[in-house]
Amino acid sequence: MKVAIYIGKFNPFHGAHYKNIQYCNKHYDKTIVLAGSTNKYSSFQKPFDFQTIKSWIQEDFKDVIVKPVKDFIYNEDKWISHVEETVYSEFMGNDAEFYIVGYEKDDTSYYLKSFVNFKVDLIDNSTYPENLKNISSTDIRTWLYINPKNFMKDIKRVLPSIIEASIVDSQIFDNPNRNIGIPKITNVFFIEIKPDILKNGFHKLPKVKGSDDAADAMWVPISQLKNKVLFDDHSDIIEYFLKV
Repeated sequence: MKVAIYIGKFNPFHGAHYKNIQYCNKHYDKTIVLAGSTNKYSSFQKPFDFQTIKSWIQEDFKDVIVKPVKDFIYNEDKWISHVEETVYSEFMGNDAEFYIVGYEKDDTSYYLKSFVNFKVDLIDNSTYPENLKNISSTDIRTWLYINPKNFMKDIKRVLPSIIEASIVDSQIFDNPNRNIGIPKITNVFFIEIKPDILKNGFHKLPKVKGSDDAADAMWVPISQLKNKVLFDDHSDIIEYFLKV
């Protein structure tokens, strides 16, 4: 069995990521996607948590394994061992050949050749559409940061349709008095989810799970939010999008 290992941060998951996973599924028996930096707090560099990224990927690639991996900024050997252990734990007892799959876009791609126990498969992305050849999640986040008004128009060029269709609005919240007077910018996406309809006519919402700096996550009726005390300007942000 040949296994493709595809590593990235996927913040956000975009069209080139989509094409690369398609490549893995076409040329390999199994694909495992490793989403990095899952031990880092939400920030401009990492606005989306692991569960969000996993749901995006598995919406289109249901048979792909998606696992979180941590960063070890000052210990490269520990990061390599962590990646290898994550992969091996999914394929214990299988006679598998492992390939790190990706393309060398810049010097951040050095990791592709860091694994002595994995073979390397470098993707030729010359057949990709022009707008996907050099796109990066950093570019997408920068578009949002610099010009949020044009972000929704620009992002449609590079995100898979499933994600594009779910995002109905976005906004940067940067009031200097927010966050107890400590300057902090928050990028918020308003995503519309269509729940499943049960036989009895009730809606079934997808399961949610706390991640990163959130100990828990739950669905709350809008009517109940008015009676809850939320952190800092979070109630104002909700009101901005919901117009309640």
